[in-house]
Amino acid sequence: MTTIDDIAGRLLEESAAPVTRLNLALLDIAASMLAGSATSEARPLVAHLAGDAWSASIPDRIALAVAMTRLSEVDDIHMASCTTPGSIVVPTALLVGAHAVADVPTFARALLAGYRVMMRLGRGVDGARILSRGIWPTYLLAPAGAAATAAVLLGAGQAELARAIAMALNLSSGGAGGHVKGVSPRWMLAGLAAANGVRAARAACDGFSPDLSLLDGGWLEKVHGLAFDRTRALADDGCDLGDLSMKPVCAAKQTIAALEAFRTLLARGIDPAKIDSIRIGVPSDYVTMISGRNGVASRLTRMTTIAYHCALAAFEPDLLNDVERIDRTGDPRIAALMSRVEVAHDPRLDHYFPERWPARVTVVADGKTESIEIVDALGDPGHPLEGAAFEAKFMALAAPAITQTGAQRLFVAGLGALFDPANLAAFRHQLFHAIPALKTTK
Repeated sequence: MTTIDDIAGRLLEESAAPVTRLNLALLDIAASMLAGSATSEARPLVAHLAGDAWSASIPDRIALAVAMTRLSEVDDIHMASCTTPGSIVVPTALLVGAHAVADVPTFARALLAGYRVMMRLGRGVDGARILSRGIWPTYLLAPAGAAATAAVLLGAGQAELARAIAMALNLSSGGAGGHVKGVSPRWMLAGLAAANGVRAARAACDGFSPDLSLLDGGWLEKVHGLAFDRTRALADDGCDLGDLSMKPVCAAKQTIAALEAFRTLLARGIDPAKIDSIRIGVPSDYVTMISGRNGVASRLTRMTTIAYHCALAAFEPDLLNDVERIDRTGDPRIAALMSRVEVAHDPRLDHYFPERWPARVTVVADGKTESIEIVDALGDPGHPLEGAAFEAKFMALAAPAITQTGAQRLFVAGLGALFDPANLAAFRHQLFHAIPALKTTK
């Protein structure tokens, strides 16, 4: 049996996740999609992927939904694999599930298969560490995640599911390239990768038979320069929905622990105007990413730079939920505080990574020094985002896009989506009604 066969078998045999947890995943991704759809970066995506006869297929709609969700930077993340599976899997499940008229149990199995294959393969390629090499793990594994999701919805057994995953791997590319001026294709690339995965699933169910031994030889090494750890990919621990992190605000996950630590210090009474310095220590793997060394001229850099998040937390905290991530560096208070932030490697934190992404923040203000270390930030498995805090996040993201009343209706439908087919249908209808570009002809 090949590794891909083994993974496919496990995806179909593994026990179901608690339905409540799956419903929360649906709601979290729906809020991310709605918030992303309202940004300026979504407009060219809609025009390109849903605007004319060139873009009328279900895979095109999947590409658009995935792109709008992923660009939000508030979707879930699996830290050990450094993948954001929800942004790929949930849009795929909603659109393919509607087309296939899948029942609720099949829909739930499809979600779990998509999440779990991205987590497993992401750990197998050491996703959290290859990011610094310019390889985007979510982009690399989006075809496999979408393929597994779609294959289950299309009625695949183990053989068809294995073929879908293998064909999806043939369509993978982990390198999205650097950032240049103009309209960035980054989010569209992730969406198109997912669309390719759906096409792979359909082809596999139609009998096309790819090479299933891709993960048993040196294929990944030869094609992508990546080693593959079969043992980590097949390990049964750490690859379930309870291992996901949900972000409390719009920010790259690598910044969340540091932001929480800084906000905790502010809550103790530190006056932002009297801060002399902020030192942020993190594991070596993401020092460069969050340091903002290339400035914050783009929306993406404003989401990945911890100094900018700290300045917003100090002076405009409501903007931490702003998915548009407008540029506020013209405010002298923002600019001044950013200039006082230093990001450095803290070797004491390295052993937590990649399963946990901690930070230690030290603030010197008004002659006093205070320090705090956060290992499990809000939203992490050890400190889950749930209850009122989860609902507050959902409403903060969804209400601006569909009104407070609309957001409340969607929230109620989402909470019951996997308990009752009527709720799932209502949830999907309300979400697609709010984003008309996702409607298909069927």
